[in-house]
Amino acid sequence: MATKKHPKRLGEYAYQEIKELILKNKLVPGQNLSIGYLAEYLNLSQTPIREALGRLNAEGLIVHTAHKKLRVSGITDADVVQTYQARKLLEPQLVELLIQSLSKGSVLLRATQKLHKDIIEFLESDMSEVHIDLYLQIDEQLNELIMQPVRGTLTCELQVIINEKSLRFRNYAETFATEDTQKENMLRVISKEHLNIVRAILARDSDMAKAYTLIHLENSMQRTFDSLRHAKDFPMEPDGTLKAAAGIGS
Repeated sequence: MATKKHPKRLGEYAYQEIKELILKNKLVPGQNLSIGYLAEYLNLSQTPIREALGRLNAEGLIVHTAHKKLRVSGITDADVVQTYQARKLLEPQLVELLIQSLSKGSVLLRATQKLHKDIIEFLESDMSEVHIDLYLQIDEQLNELIMQPVRGTLTCELQVIINEKSLRFRNYAETFATEDTQKENMLRVISKEHLNIVRAILARDSDMAKAYTLIHLENSMQRTFDSLRHAKDFPMEPDGTLKAAAGIGS
């Protein structure tokens, strides 16, 4: 049961908590949701839970079934393609803007250098132990870094929305890989892709940084497709969504 301190707006708290569970695949695609169980899990009444689920339904993260039940929305091929197409349009431009903002001694330059060091240390760590959480922290650092030059703009708002959708796919691909060795190899490959991007940024090579970004995004999309196709515990429905699975709130 969640033990975090509740803010004054319980509906906002419930929304943020349930959304995180969905994005991190603690509530998996296609899973039925129980309002009562979610209320118990978050130590809330059902009113803020209903408020939160209404917002998540409007965002497309949950859906109503034909029998008026609530279910975590499935992941379709179209969802993946559209999300990565949007990332391919935005992220190379964000990388170029970041490079233009890396003045000597700047906060952004120091942050980029630290990220470079963190990725190398991660790659040099004992990869026989799968460090999903540490990898995701580094992944989030990179996403945050490339958004810094456009903070407070419409571009940033769009990138945040796209990142949230993409995070769900990435978590699925990386968390539900069928074997630890597969996870280890996946994290190593992805981290090397991140390292190539960050090295090109530090070298102020816009063309190379954008090229590595596009390669990384194309590979990420294919990894997501592979995970969806080979997910043993969450087989596909005929419409391309994932069948319901047991878990929180089922």
